[in-house]
This record gives sequence, structure tokens and C-alpha cells, in this order.
Amino acid sequence: MDIQTDAASIVRYFHYDHKIVAKSILNIFKRHMKATPPSSLLHQLAADLELVRQDVVPLLQYAVVDRGLAMEPHVYLSWLQTAPMESAAPVLLQCLPSIFQNRLDHDESTEIVRTGVRQCFRQGRVALGLALSNAAMSYYEEHSEKDSDIGLTWVTSALEAIRTDVTATDVATADESAIVALYLHPRVSTEIPSVLVDKSDLLRCHDADYLSQLDDVCQLPHHHLTPDTYCCSDTGVAAHMSAGIVLSLVDKVVHGVARNGFAIVRPPGHHAEPTHAMGFCMFNNVAVAAAAAVAKFGLKRVLILDWDIHHGNGTEHMFEADPTVLYCSLHRYDDQGAFYPGTGAPDSVGSGAGTGFNVNVGWPGGGVGDAEYLAAFDSLLMPIFRAYAPELVLVSAGFDSALGDPLGRCRLTPPGYAHLTHMLSSLAEGKIVLALENVCVCGVCSQIFAWACK
Repeated sequence: MDIQTDAASIVRYFHYDHKIVAKSILNIFKRHMKATPPSSLLHQLAADLELVRQDVVPLLQYAVVDRGLAMEPHVYLSWLQTAPMESAAPVLLQCLPSIFQNRLDHDESTEIVRTGVRQCFRQGRVALGLALSNAAMSYYEEHSEKDSDIGLTWVTSALEAIRTDVTATDVATADESAIVALYLHPRVSTEIPSVLVDKSDLLRCHDADYLSQLDDVCQLPHHHLTPDTYCCSDTGVAAHMSAGIVLSLVDKVVHGVARNGFAIVRPPGHHAEPTHAMGFCMFNNVAVAAAAAVAKFGLKRVLILDWDIHHGNGTEHMFEADPTVLYCSLHRYDDQGAFYPGTGAPDSVGSGAGTGFNVNVGWPGGGVGDAEYLAAFDSLLMPIFRAYAPELVLVSAGFDSALGDPLGRCRLTPPGYAHLTHMLSSLAEGKIVLALENVCVCGVCSQIFAWACK
């Protein structure tokens, strides 16, 4: 009997819910091992098996594993949506050579692996998902010249897709613990090496005399630069590293090495002026990175959003006449500047060519929370940002407007910060870098970081 006629006649029974013929059709295939079933017949059978909720594993084992035939991506994707991964993952591993070598292109093959890893995590099979990702990664690197970071994409994509399920996952190994930790902060998936900022980058924002003075005083065991800004023999290295890390992260985001990032650095920077330190800040980390983005990386429009409860006086002064950087700040401005540092009046809108590129939202006191911040974003800031169309978004991310901060006395919650970050991520094709500024309430910081990274 001709294999196509024989098999096709049985396939038709599937439309009438004749489930028991699955074995029969596979037996027919096996009796004709010298003949190759047409791909159209295999895919029709897979569709009919799915229609009557029959397991396609025997078909995959026969067609892909035993015969080395190619199956279309939709066969794998449909199967993985409902398959128990305890039994499906080993079969998928056996199919990897076909998935990567046959007619599937790069995006299709990686989507199959991504779906398999995601389903493993969703079903609480963390170790199984890791094993699948690692095996696919090894095979991918051996047979492809494409970016080897694709394995990280599989894992982070799987984790992002099941955020609400991760807390139910049983953690049994160190690897699984690491993955769950990564899952809770899914976009903080790579570490940027710590680097010291180059002097030429600092000189775009700070005077040479100030840099020399700071180098000298940082040789002392302890010294107060201002009543609220002190340093020791390690401060110089820490300050150079803070600015260097933010700049390095911006470099990677601008050039597509990283999608976005959060630089958790000390000391902070937004109060640092061109000629002196101020408010715990030595170098203006975000300003140095923004200036480099324009001068070194060729960007023409950079947005700096400062949501620290204190106005970023240093950042404003550095860019007040520069239209290539739009600086916007939300801060307390009590009694016409009674709240530190006393700058950031609503009518401070820039100067010269930078007029209109400085926006200050000054709260008249404490007590403002999610509703006020979201209203300011929605009705005032986001329309400005969209019109400006930034190529990069930098956030001076101070968290002293958080609920419970004794100085800020505001009520912004971790989900509130997350929503602000999400809104900003709609700009600049998602190229956004957050840099830590002032933090006072340590107990809530971990929650804020996690929510902001989501």
C-alpha cells in the first residue's frame, strides 16, 4: 500500500474523534521505513493529533528523532503550550539537532527553546529549564556564529513571562536559587565591570582646578569639603568608580550591548557642581554620562529625569544653556526654596539656547504620593518627553520621596516607582539607565529596586 494513501486515509478519522488510531498511523509509518512521508502529511497529522488532544511525542520521536525529518515551528510551539515538561523536555532535547539544523531560521529556533524553558519554569521545573537552556546553548554555540548571549535571553524571557508564579517554585539547589533571584529582578541580568572614569570625561562637566583639589584632599584620612560633604582616603577611588560605572553602563545601552540598566553606585552625584562638591556628591555621575553620550557617542537628544526629593542643582547648572540635554526634576520646593538645596524654582527654565529645556516640578511640601507623581507624569512630563523624542533616558534615581522617609516625608510606593520607570521605558526605544542618588530608608530600598527593575 502506498504510504501517503495509507496514512492519509487514517488521518481523516481524527476529525471524527477516533483517538485510538494514533498508534496505527505510526505503525504504518514504521512499516514503510524506506519511504519518506511528505512533510505536509506529517504536519496534518500533528494538527489532527492536537485537535483530538493526543500526544504528539510518538510522532516527534518517529519523524524527528528516528528519521531526522523537519517539523514546522508551530508543531513544537503548540505541543509545548500544554505538554507536561517532565516528559516533554527530554524529547525536546532530542529534537534540538533538527530544530537548529533544518529549515528553521534563527528566530524560529530560539522561540521554540524559549517556550520550552518558559514552560519548565511555569511548571516549577527550574532545574529542568536550566538543563534545557544549557543544552540548547551548547548546541547553538557549536553550530552558529550568532551572539552567544542568546542563552541568557532564553532564561530571562522565561522568567519575565511567569513573574507571578516564581514564589511558588521549590528551590532545591544553588543554581535554582540564582535563577529565582534573577527572576525577581529579570532585567538586571548582566553585571557591568567596575571602571574608573577617565579625567577627560570628567572635564566636560567639572573644572580642572576642582579635580586637582579633590585629588589632594582625598589623600587625607578625613576631611569635610562642606558641612554635609566629607571624604576620606578612599573617597577619590569611589567617586571615580561611581562616575565610571554610570558612563560604562550608558556606553553599553547606547551601543545595544545592554537593553537598559540600573547603576547602584556611591557616592551619588546630582548635587555636585562644576567647581565644588555638595550634598554628599563629588562628581555628577549622570551629568558626566549625559555629556559623554553627546560628545563621544554622537547623540543629539538626551533626557535626564531626576525624581530625588531634592532638586539636582548641579545637573541643572551644567546643562541650563544646552538644548542637547533636557533636564526635568520633581522635588520639594517648600516656601520658595526653603527645602534643601533651595534651587529648582518652577520658573527656572534654562538660559540662552537651552531656554525651555529645563523643567522643574516643585512640590509645595511633603505628603505627595503615587497619585501626584503619576498625574505630573501623565499630564505634564510625558507629553514634553514625547515631543522631545530623546535618544537616551537617564534617571537620577533618588528614593527619598519613598513612603516612610523621615526627610522627604512623601508617600511614593515601590509600585509607584515601577510605574514611573515603565512610562519612561516607552521612550528612546527603551534605552534607559537609572543611577542611584539619595537613599534614606534602607528597609524599603530592596523593594524599590526590585519594582523599578521590573
